[in-house]
Amino acid sequence: MSFGDWDHQIRGTVSSGLELTNAIVGSGSLKDGNFTGGNLTDQTNTHHLNNTFTRGLTKGRIRTLYGKEHTTTDSRTGPGIYCMCDNLDPANNSSDYYWFGLEHGVTNQLRLVIAKGVGTTLNGALNWTFPGGADTLIASAAVITGFTLGETIPFQLEWNLDLASFGGVRLTASVGLVGDTNFSNLAVVYDIIDSTSPLTTSLIEGIGMMWPIGAPGIDDGEHTLWDSTGVFQLV
Repeated sequence: MSFGDWDHQIRGTVSSGLELTNAIVGSGSLKDGNFTGGNLTDQTNTHHLNNTFTRGLTKGRIRTLYGKEHTTTDSRTGPGIYCMCDNLDPANNSSDYYWFGLEHGVTNQLRLVIAKGVGTTLNGALNWTFPGGADTLIASAAVITGFTLGETIPFQLEWNLDLASFGGVRLTASVGLVGDTNFSNLAVVYDIIDSTSPLTTSLIEGIGMMWPIGAPGIDDGEHTLWDSTGVFQLV
């Protein structure tokens, strides 16, 4: 999908654009980052398909490649996939959503977080810290080591709202191997059902990157890369 297929929401002054000289695969990658200088906090970029596509899926899948080109380390920073979101701009508005994120809490590690936000911005009260708060769907987290500056990793989230079969929303989260630039090694890390006040309204789903207020922030020239992002309606 091309850059123009996506709507981009920005909280703060970070920017989104294309990386043409250091793409993960092919001729270009989506690039989120600080291109203005200084150290920026309270920043979020989100991306969802524009209104020429079918959106607001209650049964779907998003997969993407993530590339780390920043040094920020904090338990609230990292990329993620969101779904079942009831607001077109969750970066700036209180929203309900599910989130599968790769948290940069420890140097060279990723902690895999699956959570639910209710009445909050993606950047706001989402709790990435364990044993977790009311918005966290698990009480522990898988950890990936050896994820250093310049590395890539694929990850995926599937969701299925089926009150009759599951009594809620089934969320299946998968990741590949560090260094992978395709999805051939995806393996399930979480397969859970949210049956406690499950979200039932969906306007949008997409990908996002956050550097929340109070986090170390992102320095001049640092950025995130995305590539091979796909959104699928499942039946």
